[in-house]
Amino acid sequence: MHCGKPLPEGARRDRAYCDNKCRGLGSNYRRKAGVPPPPRWQHPALTSDNPALRSAAAHAKQLGETNG
Repeated sequence: MHCGKPLPEGARRDRAYCDNKCRGLGSNYRRKAGVPPPPRWQHPALTSDNPALRSAAAHAKQLGETNG
């Protein structure tokens, strides 16, 4: 629990806090404990076995990065 709000089972701790202050505290506690940050989420299409789907996802990712 943090700020009186229970964390959902299996949730990523840095996303479950009630506001940005709590998220920052969670990050500080992880850093002090030597725990690495959780891996960034990637869409499953980026690692698909289908080459057309994988190519389209990579192109969409590139367009998103280019246009913010």
